[in-house]
Amino acid sequence: MTKNRKQSFCDQIRQATKESVYSQADLSRMLGVNESTISRFFAGSMMFKEERLNELAELLGLKVKQDRRRR
Repeated sequence: MTKNRKQSFCDQIRQATKESVYSQADLSRMLGVNESTISRFFAGSMMFKEERLNELAELLGLKVKQDRRRR
């Protein structure tokens, strides 16, 4: 995933979280990460690896497309 696509995907995840019933604390528990980690992600000061982004997106009901160029 290119840097711009990854950033756009992160923005979609952030927006979906605002619209969801889940708090950052809920998401941290479901992902098995510290609340501070989730907080830094939503503040834009850190980036998750692609696998974690996909997991978070699925929790929020976003469809995840596989990058077909990576084979």
